[in-house]
Amino acid sequence: MPIKADWIEFKVENIRTLPADLVGVYECGCKRGDKVLYIGKGVIRERLLDHIEKKRFLDVLTHFRKRRTENPEYAESRLMDSHRKAHDGKPPMLNKQKPTVKNHLRADAPPIDRVKPLI
Repeated sequence: MPIKADWIEFKVENIRTLPADLVGVYECGCKRGDKVLYIGKGVIRERLLDHIEKKRFLDVLTHFRKRRTENPEYAESRLMDSHRKAHDGKPPMLNKQKPTVKNHLRADAPPIDRVKPLI
């Protein structure tokens, strides 16, 4: 179930009004169509300012909404599960994990010398 809160415009001046110690979960997206594009957790003000500072997703995010919680990991997991149930098992568009070497070092992965190059 999405966060039940009003969308707030994704602007530095709006983010700076948040309490510096507000810990919880947040959803970023576009208000038009009420579409969630990213789900995050942690110290909300710090995390949102980090997205702006590193210019992450600024071309698509227009709004955010937040919820204070004692257990952000659990709350984020519940938000992700809810989103996946509503969207054919898919996470929000900007939460998709980028492939890395670490992601491919699973127990069931073949040894690296048996992986064929994709050329």
